[in-house]
Amino acid sequence: MPKQGYLGACGGELHATDQWQTLNSPPGKDIRCYWRISVPDGSRVRFRLSDGEFPCSYGCQSYVEIKHKLDIRLTGFRR
Repeated sequence: MPKQGYLGACGGELHATDQWQTLNSPPGKDIRCYWRISVPDGSRVRFRLSDGEFPCSYGCQSYVEIKHKLDIRLTGFRR
């Protein structure tokens, strides 16, 4: 497995490389973290959710969503 980098802030800009990078969010409820991940044209991003608790509740308030279209208003992949 490639060496992992650490980005400690909750949200921001990330320029993907060929090495694994770790995005973390602080523990707690009602936290919104927005990450914009960019790659060179023709490249891909591999995403792995390795730890997290997303309790099921009315209205799906705890989730990770990946938006992959230019129109970010559209709902993306959720877990």
